[in-house]
Order: sequence, then structure tokens, then C-alpha cells
Amino acid sequence: MSRLAQWWDNTKAFFKRSEVIFYSRLQVLAGFFLAVFQGIDWTSVTVNLDNARHSLYLAAGLIFNGILTEYLRRRNATLPTT
Repeated sequence: MSRLAQWWDNTKAFFKRSEVIFYSRLQVLAGFFLAVFQGIDWTSVTVNLDNARHSLYLAAGLIFNGILTEYLRRRNATLPTT
């Protein structure tokens, strides 16, 4: 078995072969980084977006997040257990 295949097998085992567990941990990590980066003053680095555009991006991201989570939950529920 190649090193990459062995690494991937270990990664799947760490998440108990569940995409939902992986995705939830990814969300926690993203939330942590978002909280950290909100404390930084980015005004000298970025151009401010208007509120309507920012709200649209946030809403689209939340909708995509919900759809992906539901897909992974249903996909995992229909997989045979070994």
C-alpha cells in the first residue's frame, strides 16, 4: 500500500469513516479561525464590502452549508455498516 493510500485510510479511521464527523470538525475549525481573524483590524489591508453584498455571501454560504450537511448525513445513513 502506498504512503498516500495509508495516510488516507488512517484519516478515514480517525473520523470513524463518517463524512458528517469530518465536516462538523471542519466547521469547528473554520469557526475558530473566523473568531481569531475577526479580532484583527483588516481596514488597512482590505477594501470594505457594502452590507448588501456581504449579507448575500453570508446567506449563500449558510444555505450551501446546510445542504452539504444534510447530503452527508443522508448519504452516511444509507451506507451499509461493516
